[in-house]
Amino acid sequence: MMNKNGKLMQFNQKYSIRFIYAYFLLSALKGLSNMLGHELPLTIISDIGILLITLEYLLNSKIKSITSFIITSIIILAITSIFNSYPTTAFISGVRWQLFYMLAFIIGSSKYFDKCKFFNYMLWTVFLVDIIGIYLYLVPPGWYMGFKFQGLELDYISNNMILEMSRLSAFWPFPYWVSYGSACSYYYILCKYFNGEIKTIYALFFILFFFFILLLAQQRLPLIFIICATLALFVYSIFSSSLKRKIFARGIFLSFACIFIILFMILPLIIDTDILEFGIKKIEEMFTSSDSNSDSNFLTSRFGLFLDHINLKGSLLFGSGLGSYTFNPQAKTLVLDNMWLTIFLESGIIGLFLYITIFTRTIRKALKKLKYNIFEIGIIAMFLLAMFGANCLSKNTQHTIVLWLCCGSIFNQYYPHIKKDITNNVRL
Repeated sequence: MMNKNGKLMQFNQKYSIRFIYAYFLLSALKGLSNMLGHELPLTIISDIGILLITLEYLLNSKIKSITSFIITSIIILAITSIFNSYPTTAFISGVRWQLFYMLAFIIGSSKYFDKCKFFNYMLWTVFLVDIIGIYLYLVPPGWYMGFKFQGLELDYISNNMILEMSRLSAFWPFPYWVSYGSACSYYYILCKYFNGEIKTIYALFFILFFFFILLLAQQRLPLIFIICATLALFVYSIFSSSLKRKIFARGIFLSFACIFIILFMILPLIIDTDILEFGIKKIEEMFTSSDSNSDSNFLTSRFGLFLDHINLKGSLLFGSGLGSYTFNPQAKTLVLDNMWLTIFLESGIIGLFLYITIFTRTIRKALKKLKYNIFEIGIIAMFLLAMFGANCLSKNTQHTIVLWLCCGSIFNQYYPHIKKDITNNVRL
């Protein structure tokens, strides 16, 4: 069997894994080509890498129980959707964007995957895109604003919508790619700094840069996540006797001072007052209602949305089919702001059970070796939180591949043995 699939193994080792490492670059170029008017589906190259490594794994490896469960879940979710009556294109889109990237779990747990390489490529790609995004944000050409408004597909544009579209989004009409990519990059740097793997000056530069980007992107959940993650690691470091933790604590305290200066001295000079007030209001809505007649906030309103739609037509056990709401133009109600609700409506109780089981088993495994999995747990936590406020597992602009790679990395039996060597040798 080894000789029979030798060529596939060689190809995967030499090319397929590099296709996957290039995911963020290919995704950025895809967005750029779309902005210029001719979208090129370049991420298919990374998808080919995922398929080939998955094929090798299924042919050559003894499949782990968690991997078997994920593959079985994919099959169940796909098969139960087939028996529903709705457009085939919606079903294909559901499988393509929600189920396919679950295979990245296999990549993350494979012998080929080097976490540092993937996330270093991610870091520099997101950084470059953000730099271009800042230019487009500060001095937007007329055609660029036309491109952003065109993505709304509205008959008219209100003042509030103009402010909504003033968010930094680089090559895309909406800021999801930038905000989620910047949040992942921020947290990657934060964890490397926490572990003493990069110098303070580099850590502070990237932390401040990506924080600034997230402020301009005005995406609440990624911003709340990086603030909470930073505070959690900062508090832990304060009470730690480790030298690298003390260095981390001092560096983060310095970053707090810099952020204070940025927020109250620099931003008001370069950002329009209306845009600042709009961003502050969006953050306040995380904790307070935007409606004076309601006591609900942003997160509790998502639960209200769940209760409002729980009686929609569809099988309670199996749902109405993948993509039947998120990708079906014939659906009377489009569910766009709650992934848990989407899973329930499209895949029923069975779907919720499968996803909850996968995440529960993954988190339990990660907690057994917490010091090696701080980054992975943080990423999983960010997506689990985001699932209450976004359809983040069915949109590739929110980098679902990162979630499943991190889940797989926790089960990687090769990586823990070489983790120390990798982190010592790989530099930013």
